Amino acid sequence: MEDCSDRGGGDTTPRQIAIVDELRPSTPTLRQIFGSCGGRLSSSSAAFAGLDISSRSNVGIVGCSSDYEDASERSKAYRAAFRRQCFRGPRPTALVCLETRRQNEPAVRVRRGTLNLRGIKFLHYCEGTDIWNGNAAVQVQPAFGRNGRPVRPAPPMVAPTANVVDCDITSLSGRGLVNIEGGISHVSDCNIHDSAATGLYVGGAGSIATIERTDVVDNGVGNIRNPRRGVARGHSGVYVEQGLAKISDCNISRNTLTGVSAISTEQARLHIEGSDVRANRSDQMELPSEESGRGVNRNNRISSNGQGRPRSRHLMDSVAVQEAAGRRSIMLPSTPQSPREPE
Repeated sequence: MEDCSDRGGGDTTPRQIAIVDELRPSTPTLRQIFGSCGGRLSSSSAAFAGLDISSRSNVGIVGCSSDYEDASERSKAYRAAFRRQCFRGPRPTALVCLETRRQNEPAVRVRRGTLNLRGIKFLHYCEGTDIWNGNAAVQVQPAFGRNGRPVRPAPPMVAPTANVVDCDITSLSGRGLVNIEGGISHVSDCNIHDSAATGLYVGGAGSIATIERTDVVDNGVGNIRNPRRGVARGHSGVYVEQGLAKISDCNISRNTLTGVSAISTEQARLHIEGSDVRANRSDQMELPSEESGRGVNRNNRISSNGQGRPRSRHLMDSVAVQEAAGRRSIMLPSTPQSPREPE
């Protein structure tokens, strides 16, 4: 576990923060997020371009630069800048980074009771390819009994529940958030992005996920670090195999397979309203018909090109930095029209 909290006590000035982070060792997960030679620019690393990094002249977030001959020095500067970005503004953000050789180990696992997560950046990497049972940044799933079946809670106990608010979630090895076997998730004002597999997965009888004002973008990129033994590229933004997903006022864009999928007409239910579903690699939406009573598709902006309007402050901050750096804004106007806009 890469703990990004202060090692010392008391208040920490920006200069002290930089010193603390420069002493912290780099890991492959942090190098991939912050950028390295031959890497790619992720949504989260894009935000570093506008940060105040000393001796940054002509230095890109991704790629080598003659101004930084020592890669470790460049990595220290990025970590220090990222630390300052996490704690600026009225709503500070904690950073939880899990990198482990253990097989299919999530950063957070909810098996019983209710867990509230607010204002956290999750960076996750583990070994293994079981993206159903553990290879995810956040896993909401009841414990299993001796018979190998999930243990259903008896009143007054509640099903495992995660309330995820104002969080930034990336898994470099698997899925962003998995809600299965009767788990319950409430996700709002979050950014789920750049994960190797599905951004948000719902499966198992009785599972319920509500997603509001959330960006689910750039997911399904595969396990870039370990392509032979890892997860292959090509996954949806939101995938509902069983259970119910309610999506409202969200941005689901640029995922490498479908934007939103609910394939089963008997076991999956999907309600999506007032959302942008754009520029996903395959179909934008796959959902049961409204006649079946299992699919609701209202007032969405659906297109195979263009960009969705950012919902979360995490993606909005990235957009603002990109605009300040002179890059093309990802905020494009969109006019509500359902079910599909002219292309």
